[in-house]
Amino acid sequence: FSVNGADGPMRNIYQTPPFRRAYWRALKELCNGPMLATNFNPLVDAKYAAFQASGINVAAPTTPKSYVAGARTSILSQLAAQDATGFAAGGPGTTANNLVTLTGDAPVEIKTIRVNGVAYPLTWSSVTGWSLTVPLNAGPNTLLLSAYDVHGRLLSNYTATVSVNYSGSVELPQDYLVINEIMYAPAIPGAEFVEIYNRSPDFTFDLSNHSFNGLDYTFPEGSVIAPNSFVVLARDRAAFNAAYGGGIPVFGLFNGRLDPDGETLALIKPGAAPAQDVAVSKVRYETQPPWPVLGTNSGVSLQLIDPSGGASHRANWAVSSSGPFATPGAANSIQSSLPAFPALWINEIEPENLNGIRDNANQADPWIELYNAGTTVISLDGLYLANNYTNLTQWAFPAGAQLAPGRFKIIFVDGQPGQSTAGEWHSSFRLNAGSGSVALSFLDLNNRPQVLDYVNYNGVHPDRSFGSFPDGQPFDRSEFYFVTPGATNNATSAPLNVFINEWMASNSGSLLDPADNHFDDWFELYNPGAGAADLAGYYLTDALTNKFKLLIPSGYTIPPGGHLLVWADSDAGQNSTNSPDLHASFKLSAALGQIGLFAADGTAIDTVSYGAQTSDVSEGRYPDGGPNIYVMPAPTPRAANLGPQSNAPPALAPIGNRSVVATAASWAATPSASSRPRPTPISRRRRSPSPSTPARQPAPASIRPRASSPGRRRPPKPQAPTPSPCASPTTGRRR
Repeated sequence: FSVNGADGPMRNIYQTPPFRRAYWRALKELCNGPMLATNFNPLVDAKYAAFQASGINVAAPTTPKSYVAGARTSILSQLAAQDATGFAAGGPGTTANNLVTLTGDAPVEIKTIRVNGVAYPLTWSSVTGWSLTVPLNAGPNTLLLSAYDVHGRLLSNYTATVSVNYSGSVELPQDYLVINEIMYAPAIPGAEFVEIYNRSPDFTFDLSNHSFNGLDYTFPEGSVIAPNSFVVLARDRAAFNAAYGGGIPVFGLFNGRLDPDGETLALIKPGAAPAQDVAVSKVRYETQPPWPVLGTNSGVSLQLIDPSGGASHRANWAVSSSGPFATPGAANSIQSSLPAFPALWINEIEPENLNGIRDNANQADPWIELYNAGTTVISLDGLYLANNYTNLTQWAFPAGAQLAPGRFKIIFVDGQPGQSTAGEWHSSFRLNAGSGSVALSFLDLNNRPQVLDYVNYNGVHPDRSFGSFPDGQPFDRSEFYFVTPGATNNATSAPLNVFINEWMASNSGSLLDPADNHFDDWFELYNPGAGAADLAGYYLTDALTNKFKLLIPSGYTIPPGGHLLVWADSDAGQNSTNSPDLHASFKLSAALGQIGLFAADGTAIDTVSYGAQTSDVSEGRYPDGGPNIYVMPAPTPRAANLGPQSNAPPALAPIGNRSVVATAASWAATPSASSRPRPTPISRRRRSPSPSTPARQPAPASIRPRASSPGRRRPPKPQAPTPSPCASPTTGRRR
């Protein structure tokens, strides 16, 4: 370990226990491996024998054998004075702190120590002296320590057991951990970050295997957050350091990207099963009012005002107007105490009520439903409703109004306050039909209105509602088909009877996509019902394990008995009101594939699984919407499928030129049955055996076509040709 006196960095490396330990570990591995006489001597003897066999006269390898043996003895002798003779661990028998420090000695071959299977970060005070901190559970804790080498192999001869009794209380992470700061518009590209704060004064939380939805990040084993401390997750370390300085610790880097248009972020504690996962902290931020509207690369973060109030309420978030505009790893610049937020939510709204509940004037008017998700009565005094964000005190609740725990309250937002009674309230404004906003607000300590909850809705259909599912939270909201004023929301999707009717997964020259003149793959949806099928809010996919690939936008309906063509071209940006066709965000596989139509609640409306496809040959149902699937005799996009009983027009042989006398002309034509090919039946689950050419099987006799009977007849009068089944397709039109 001698160094040149001028080489300060190398001297520091040698004097740092982890580096010194790693050096000794490498030497010990050499001594117990390549330098052993049983390993080294046969190697040099073989080299010596090879020289001899080649006629090269060299000295016997006695000297290198002796040198290596001597070096090995010398190294092991020096190592014995540095190394530990065994593995030892200890800790306090009882503690009131839930984060305990274990200490001990470890031979240099130990690289990792796991406590009850979890590898916690190690601190080395010397070549062999170590310490680590472990969070405790309530009561007695038995900590089993196991050691692993640099290759990750268990060193079974090095184990220890430490017993510690935790006498303090146990805290829940959802009561103390909060998403505290969000930077989604950094001044330097790549400098996005999210900060978590532990507001507990004395409790450490284990973050091992916690996931961060929205960031694509999972905390590694051994991750903890100490009392009154911060954890910062960044997108790019270099960009983060350039934006905020290199002295701020970054715990980890996330793989995702904060959505500049807003999204829901959630810290999730894993349960024994996914249904038992716990949302520790959750926030849904937006980039439109009532949230602050920040410009691109503004360098201004969203900061939590009062950590004790949680991250879910809009009123608990703000931006700094005077700086610092971002405070990663430190207390927020706008931090202050706020009154507790009531557990009161806008739970459901119906902006366009045509045939639903009626008020005391027998009018079907728009309404808002409030829900008390708490355990105590909530006073509505000093609360307001509005349909905009510039006049948040547009309508005040009646004096003395209150809402009991677990109860719902309907307010008719019809602009007819004169119809209000003690039991039925009517606002002074009216909800906008289809799209709009509604805000529930209160006055803060400075008599300024603040948004307690809000709903921005867009494209809500008449006689449908929009709200929260489950009840009493602002994160997951959608349109409801089943409207439930004054009751628990029902997210069951609308009844839909639509079939995946035909598909071509290898379109090489059959049908051009008019949007770009490409031969894109396609499939067809069919509505067998007597009413129009509205597809808005449903999902299409090419992988049944990923149900929600394409959200079908508003405006796509299939008329009764009609068809909708879907281009599987991975180009949903081509969707337009100028075209009746729908473009999907995925493509179809020509080898093996799946197509699924799903409701928003995950219910399968229809699914198909198909085998290897032939170019320009479609498969589908016959009759339309039927249970049997066939190889189609001819593709019929946007139209009824051709089946084995299709009655094709008779074919006439060509009639050559003839000279006739007009007064005595006669002639005859002999029709013959059309040779239109039959569709090939395919089992829904069993595919054709050939990957290139589907097996041709005879159709059952009951559905085989009958040939037209040939005969002689008089020529028909000239008339318009009979349209083929493909000539007048019934298509799904956008409204």
